[in-house]
Amino acid sequence: MVYVVVQSDFDAVVRDVVTESVERDSFWVKVGSTKSYKKAIIAVQKDSGKLIFTSQDADIEFKKLLKNRYQIVLKNTPDKEKIIDLRCVSYHSKPMQREITSFDIIPSSEKDNVTLLALGDVEGKLKFAEINSQTEISDLNVIEEAHFADITKVKFFPSAKVLITVGLDYSAKIWSFPGGENPRTLRKQKGRITDVCIVGKGRNILTSSLDGSIIIWECGTSKDLYEFRRIKSLHDGVTVIKLRETDSKPHEDETENHINSHLFEAEGKICYSGHKSGTIAVWDLYSQTTLGEYSSLDGSPVSALILEDEYIYAGYENSFVRCWSYNNFSAPVWERQLFNSKSVGSDKIDTKVNDILYLSGEDKLVVSWSDSQLVAINSRNGEDSETYFGFDTSLRVNEIKKSGSEVYAAGKEGLFLNL
Repeated sequence: MVYVVVQSDFDAVVRDVVTESVERDSFWVKVGSTKSYKKAIIAVQKDSGKLIFTSQDADIEFKKLLKNRYQIVLKNTPDKEKIIDLRCVSYHSKPMQREITSFDIIPSSEKDNVTLLALGDVEGKLKFAEINSQTEISDLNVIEEAHFADITKVKFFPSAKVLITVGLDYSAKIWSFPGGENPRTLRKQKGRITDVCIVGKGRNILTSSLDGSIIIWECGTSKDLYEFRRIKSLHDGVTVIKLRETDSKPHEDETENHINSHLFEAEGKICYSGHKSGTIAVWDLYSQTTLGEYSSLDGSPVSALILEDEYIYAGYENSFVRCWSYNNFSAPVWERQLFNSKSVGSDKIDTKVNDILYLSGEDKLVVSWSDSQLVAINSRNGEDSETYFGFDTSLRVNEIKKSGSEVYAAGKEGLFLNL
């Protein structure tokens, strides 16, 4: 993938020319690798009502397609001509002063056209808010020291009245929304807690840890019911977990397990866990048995994981995105490396895939990786689709979520929508 950087306010530059606030303006683009950029100044002006983009570099052509869609055409490349589609994001708000490390959104069960929002930051602050149909944010509550350090995960329960957070302080905490009461705090794991899954309506939850464990909890009693670990590597840190619901039914002998008397809505639930080794392990939640593993291909840790109807999509710290089939543990359907640091002679470039979101209607994966890259690739083959711009080049997008027709992304500089 070509590494592309565009002046963060370029869309505003274009808009000023369109509205005739100025007759002519310019912005810059950089195309290439992090070690070797080609930079061009793009001048923009109107001629007979039509936007004209003029590049000082004859090998870089810039076009406007639709309202927030643009295109860069690279000439004289090994492929003769390469087209890069750009989409400008809509900056929405900076609801917290510090970097947003995790957030979640859910439609309100009590108000029409209102979305509930919970955000955590790098200082352990937790904020509750709501977004109306005009995308205006109204604060509901702020908990200054919800955790002693970064809040790394925020997830609503299906009721939208309760949520759970995970912090760098080795704890998972349950909160009422929007009141902010904290009736349960879960602690047992000896390594940093990395992820959380809510089972059904939430009488049970799962937490994963870098100590290699996944724990099933009963929320009502704060009791830890069972601990999963990879038999082949008991301390292989778990980086991410996801649940998939299937139609499988438990055997009669499984229903007699004493643990299952404290498990609710666990039948047919399969847990997929990404590990530091690059392995993806598969577990049956109800029977507490291992179902198989997707082997590590290069040793790079799994950093993002999503489960869809047909495929598993996994992101890795070395910028690989792989598509796996539920029925084939041996080899991925396709793989794509977004950036190869070896090709530019540097091992200091952050290539980690931070998060992945699947857009089913478009066969598209929105992928956040590195400190400033937000791209879309085709979910069927991994080929380039679009690159997102309109934010500062130092922005790290930590998480991407969808609610209704809106897609949100949050990170260092705030909350975005309409990706």
